[in-house]
Amino acid sequence: NNELAFPNSIRFTFDSVAVDAGTRVTIFSKPNFEGEVLWDKVGPAIIVNEHWRSDPKYAPKYAPHVFRTWAEPLQSIFPPEVREWSCTNMHLWNTGSLRIEDGEAIPQRLKDTVPEYACLSNPTY
Repeated sequence: NNELAFPNSIRFTFDSVAVDAGTRVTIFSKPNFEGEVLWDKVGPAIIVNEHWRSDPKYAPKYAPHVFRTWAEPLQSIFPPEVREWSCTNMHLWNTGSLRIEDGEAIPQRLKDTVPEYACLSNPTY
């Protein structure tokens, strides 16, 4: 139930999701892992609500930050190629469900450059 998984996001606005390396997140449109798959990614990944890209009031303020260079270690963990805009308004994702799975492969570059990943036993690519 997304209302339980993201209580603050659902209570206010659902604006983005960050998925750490080696984790898979699948978001469904209906409870109990049913309905349309709205997003299915293995991290590292970030999805940002397309509402902030297309809203004329907020887009100039927020959109440029999605793909800019971020402070370390965020830039290494979430480089621009793993960031994306959602295909639909994420504010409407509040009634679905969410599955989180671990143990997925992580980029070798993270094991080589970010100390927290060096000790993980996950396979690499």
